[in-house]
Formats: sequence, structure tokens, C-alpha cells
Amino acid sequence: MIFGFRKTMKSKTALAVFVLLTSIASTGRADSKGEKILKKLEKSYADFKDQYSKVKMVIHNKTGKKNIKFTLYNRPGWTRLMKFTDPGDIRGQMVLVLSRKVMYVYLPAYKRVRRIAGHVRNQGFMGSGMTFDDMAIGSWSGDYNAKFLKEEPKHWYIKLTPKKGKNVAFPQLWMKIEKNMKQAVEIRYLSKKGRLLRTQTFTNWSCEKKDKHCTPKRVRMVDHRRGNHKTDLLLLESEFNRGIPSRYFTVRHLMRGG
Repeated sequence: MIFGFRKTMKSKTALAVFVLLTSIASTGRADSKGEKILKKLEKSYADFKDQYSKVKMVIHNKTGKKNIKFTLYNRPGWTRLMKFTDPGDIRGQMVLVLSRKVMYVYLPAYKRVRRIAGHVRNQGFMGSGMTFDDMAIGSWSGDYNAKFLKEEPKHWYIKLTPKKGKNVAFPQLWMKIEKNMKQAVEIRYLSKKGRLLRTQTFTNWSCEKKDKHCTPKRVRMVDHRRGNHKTDLLLLESEFNRGIPSRYFTVRHLMRGG
């Protein structure tokens, strides 16, 4: 989805409960309550016709920070176009996502469009902690079964495991979903044995008065495999239902340089 972690006793207790729950719920089978919650999430997540955004990606490195800016044209599901505007060495580069398996990149220096190979989709996106798959995700129910874990006054917790025959990057996802917005506020990515690999949080929420669609102004990905390497996506500007032309989401549009 395109748009954390104090070491307190409470957070340690919550993590212990989470580990216990994921070890109990290890069958990977769906249940009706988990599936209903996931459907509510996906319906809320895709409740718009299109979205125009300006985004800054901040990659936190040992030597400092690297900033990348891009404009995002988004439609529900998998369809989106990213146009990079800064820094200068990638200005004009574009990435078109038509599905989780079909992505293209436009390289202005060569004026060429290339399809992104399958083995690259789970590698770092622009050197960040995000992957091409992360930037493309628009739904989960096509690839995952959902299992209900627990409920709190303001949140649901579900676990996702891959459906039979589905090739996914992470064998377990744990989601914390805010009930009122019906949006994920935290996603944990685990190995098959339950080791925590990455944590993604969605904060600083803004809800449009006109269409009531809610968007996080900050998405943070922490990669625990890389010494808790952090990448932030900061929403600078956003507008829903702008009437983005269909031609924007075509390879032909890429070939013309956008």
C-alpha cells in the first residue's frame, strides 16, 4: 500500500501477545470473520475513482538522508503511474504499474520503455526499504487468505497467509486495522517460522470532507533484516477524483515520455 516503535513494557507485552497469536494461528486457513474484515479494508482503500499526489520518499542511511520526489497518479486496484521529479539524475523517469506482475519503467536518458522483470519486483525500490511490489500493492485478497486474530475497542487484527499456488514475497502478514476508517495502520511482514522481517506503519491521517476517503500523510517501512533501515513516504499534496485521463495508464503514454 503506498500510502514504528517505542521500547516500552507495553509494546513488549503487545509483541509477546502477537507472537503467541501467530504461532497459534499457523494453519493458514481463512475464516469468515477475517475475510469480512479484509473485504472492508479493501473496499475502503479503493473507495475513489482516481488520486493525484505529490510524494517525498526519505531514505534514512548511515551517512544521512536521501530524498526522492515523485508525482503519483493512482487508480483503485493495481493501476498507478509514478513520475520522478527530483533529484536531477532521475528526473523524468517513470514507473507504470498495471498489475502486481506487469510493470514498466521509462528511462529518459535512453528514451526507452522496459518491462520490469519478475525477479526485480521484490528488490529495493530506488535504493529504499520499499520494493516494487510494495509500491504496486492495491489489494491482498487475490493472493492471501485472511484469519481473524483478535479485536480491541478501536482495532481488528488479522493474519494473511498465501493461497495455494500463489507466489508471494512474504509468507505471513499481520495487519492492525483501525475500525472507524477501515484502514490498516500497521502491517508486519514475517517469515514462515514467524520471524519479524519488516514493519510498516501508516500515520498522520487526513480524511477528505467531500468523499470521506482517508489517507496517511506518512508511511514508514522499517526493514529489520537491514539493521532497522527506515524509509518514509511523506504525502505533500493529494486530490481525489480529479478526472485523470485513462491514457496516463498506458505503455504508449510512457513511450511518449509522459
